[in-house]
Amino acid sequence: MAEKASLERVPYTYKPRVPTPHPAPRFAPVAETEPPPKRNRALIWIILAIVLAVLIVAGILIWYFFFRRRTSTTTGTGTGGGGGTPTTCNTNSDCASGTFCVANQCLKNKGGTCTATAQCLQPFTCLAGTCKDTVCSTGAQCRDPATQTCAYDINSTTSGNCIISGACHTNDQCNATSLEFYRCSGGTCKRLGGTGCPDGSVCLSGTCTGGLCECAVDADCRSGLTCMTGQCEQVAGGQCITDAECPVSYDCIGNICQGLITAPCTLDTDCAQPYTCNGAFCGVDPCTTNADCRDPPNQQCVSGACSLLPGKDCVQPGQCSAVSSADCTSDKCVSHAGFVCSTGTDCTTGICNAGICSCDGGNPCPVGKTCTSGVCKIDPGGPCTINSDCVSNVCFFGTCF
Repeated sequence: MAEKASLERVPYTYKPRVPTPHPAPRFAPVAETEPPPKRNRALIWIILAIVLAVLIVAGILIWYFFFRRRTSTTTGTGTGGGGGTPTTCNTNSDCASGTFCVANQCLKNKGGTCTATAQCLQPFTCLAGTCKDTVCSTGAQCRDPATQTCAYDINSTTSGNCIISGACHTNDQCNATSLEFYRCSGGTCKRLGGTGCPDGSVCLSGTCTGGLCECAVDADCRSGLTCMTGQCEQVAGGQCITDAECPVSYDCIGNICQGLITAPCTLDTDCAQPYTCNGAFCGVDPCTTNADCRDPPNQQCVSGACSLLPGKDCVQPGQCSAVSSADCTSDKCVSHAGFVCSTGTDCTTGICNAGICSCDGGNPCPVGKTCTSGVCKIDPGGPCTINSDCVSNVCFFGTCF
């Protein structure tokens, strides 16, 4: 029984387990926020899309106006840069200011900077960094002889500049002389009023009469000229090409409209030399010595009137002499026998002897002189300085005997 008692189970008492407390967290947990409403998120995406589109458009504009256009003028191969190859183009708007799109290349007008002739419009040549006229004596020296000609200036017969005869972009391409003969109209060089023409197709006005282009309005004429009854007319003292451009009683002398004797005037410079404006008309300029004349180096005082010296340009005999001492032959003053000369070409006889034109049977001496061995000698009673002045070879107290 004792063993049984020792094996008897002791009643068990349940004790609930007390949990061990954990330390408090160092940071309080962040409260969760509610997700934004779906409508707000859609608005944000729309705004972002708009901003992105604006940035893309701005980038395209900046590239076009500041980089692409700049390439035409500042890069090494651009028209305005240091390269010799012109920039390609489709229209003039693709080229920098002052350049023109020709055959898909931007080319510069006369006066533009350049490093090679290929950068210049026809017919110009790149000289010393500038597009300039191409100097020539024949058309074969032009850049493109097939479409260009050598135009001589009005004051030259040996040297000129190349001009184009076809398509043009500027007036400079059509004119290379001191006076304007053509104008670029509708992309073609057209001739101005008063310029020679084969037919009206080459004239700016479209009308060719008597071998000269007519005018319809002042714009058909060179600068400064006025269209009067189909003819371009210049004012007194203005530049001219032909006599037809000058007013009545005026001639084109030295490419200036100058008044002949009795022509109306207001200034001496309105009149052809040696005339002066006497009152309101061009007339003989009285004198006592050469110094009294308008232009002493080119004029002389003969018998109280100023006359042009032998060899000077003239259009009428009165310019050469008011007393028939000279004549106007082939537009040059030529002295008669017994009058002053410098060379044989100044004399009607072709012989200048000691500064006096010689005489012969066909070229008699003036009144009061006799031809003696080709020299005009003073008749008896005439004034003299030395014995050889007289026919008698005797000069006594200033008179020939």
